[in-house]
Amino acid sequence: MIAATDKAGVTFMVAQNLRYTPSAAAVRRLLLEGELGTIRAARCDSIMNVGRILPPGDWMFDGARSGGGVLITNTVHIIDLLRYFIRDVRRVTGVRETVAPTMLGGAEDYACATLEFENGAIGTAFGIWSVSRTPVGIQYQLFGDDGALYTSSEPPTTRGDQVGPIMVSSPKRDGPSACAGEQLRTFTRLEPMKEGLPSDVSFVNEILHFADCCCTQKEPISSGRNNLGTIKTVVGIYESARTGRALDLSTL
Repeated sequence: MIAATDKAGVTFMVAQNLRYTPSAAAVRRLLLEGELGTIRAARCDSIMNVGRILPPGDWMFDGARSGGGVLITNTVHIIDLLRYFIRDVRRVTGVRETVAPTMLGGAEDYACATLEFENGAIGTAFGIWSVSRTPVGIQYQLFGDDGALYTSSEPPTTRGDQVGPIMVSSPKRDGPSACAGEQLRTFTRLEPMKEGLPSDVSFVNEILHFADCCCTQKEPISSGRNNLGTIKTVVGIYESARTGRALDLSTL
């Protein structure tokens, strides 16, 4: 697809909408400014009951039509966001399970993976599609040498965001933690970044960004070329789950 669009001279962008949320923009700026220091670990979760959202027989339930299950159709977005925040993933280990009878064609409704990033950070990605109850939907955590952040379980701060408010702890905001007992009390809310974003809604932002890139020939933030790293990560997790072994993504 990348080769075809390059040859045709058209803009190729993937709808990784989480990159276009006000909260993600604020986190991205914070990381580029080095507030958390080198990121050493990360985790992300994507949990929901899709059976309550989609009708029986929907294409997302069919691995033969969708290419998989929760991992490739839902968890892929939060994995992409971790790549956007940190760097590419170099090595993965994954497991997957099909539990609900609504899942067809080998599509999984449970998936878990360990991620080893090129900068040396380690992480986990966890996805469920048929949980009966859950306190969170999409969430993530980042741990750096100088600070950490996490998405709280509160409702999103801005309309159209898909995660709860971002809570941050770093010497810049609260000074060094005096003792282990204070580690949970030093987190403060990170204000969403609206500068450069025309809307609070990620879907609106990504569509307008795509239109702008088509007109100006700029490379999209979530270009097809950039998204190749996300797809390699997902494909690698599937292959690892199939073989029962860790997979170096450079082999794909």
